[in-house]
Amino acid sequence: MIDLKNVSAGYSSKPVIKDVNLHINNRGITGILGPNGSGKSTLLKSIIDNLPFRKGEISILNRSISDWDKRELAKIIAMIPQQTDFQFDHLVREYILMGRYPYLGFWGTYRKTDRERADEVIETLQLKPLQDKYLRHLSGGERQRVIIARALVQETQIILLDEAFSHLDVNYEIEIIKLISEIAESKKIVMISHNINLSAEFCDEIIFMKKGEIAFRGTPREVITSANLQKIYSTELHISENEITGNPQLLYINDKNA
Repeated sequence: MIDLKNVSAGYSSKPVIKDVNLHINNRGITGILGPNGSGKSTLLKSIIDNLPFRKGEISILNRSISDWDKRELAKIIAMIPQQTDFQFDHLVREYILMGRYPYLGFWGTYRKTDRERADEVIETLQLKPLQDKYLRHLSGGERQRVIIARALVQETQIILLDEAFSHLDVNYEIEIIKLISEIAESKKIVMISHNINLSAEFCDEIIFMKKGEIAFRGTPREVITSANLQKIYSTELHISENEITGNPQLLYINDKNA
């Protein structure tokens, strides 16, 4: 589905990601983890052709990224950025409907099918009580659900998420990751996260990045280990087993109480 061959990319003369080789299949949730500055966001921006890469080849559905028209690509991949800057305070329904932009005709007007698709997603995500509210009146979790709704209205096969859980309270974190897990039953999800425990529970595979390279890749049980995390984060971290699910779990230990 997504293929990177010897890809290097960055923002200046020095590449942020270096000679990355990666195949992402069309199933489940792939989590990309690693410290700040390891190249996670750069990797996603390269995939959607928002960042010219210096070297290598990126293919989506066996077609080179350079051969995709921007509007065509927007029908295949939706991107939810780390920070969404609401420059204008739209009504929720208007904002969700904007996800139909790849399908607009010459006159740029919404058709009946566009509005029906927005209504379907609003119903599915239980956003009807919010649809006539302005974005500024929403809580953080509500905004995140609305942003995801806009991506669903785009009707893509792939959704990329850049730290979808940043600055959310734990109840909203759980709500959003469960929603993403449901979406992953019909779409490919690639998400950047700093939350190791949530990723261990909900991701089908984990990619750890460090210094612009892929350090480890595998199932959560294969790669979330104390030894691997020490190499990634350059500090001693402790991993135990979740008593309910059996998945790895990062432990926070106060040495004073140990």
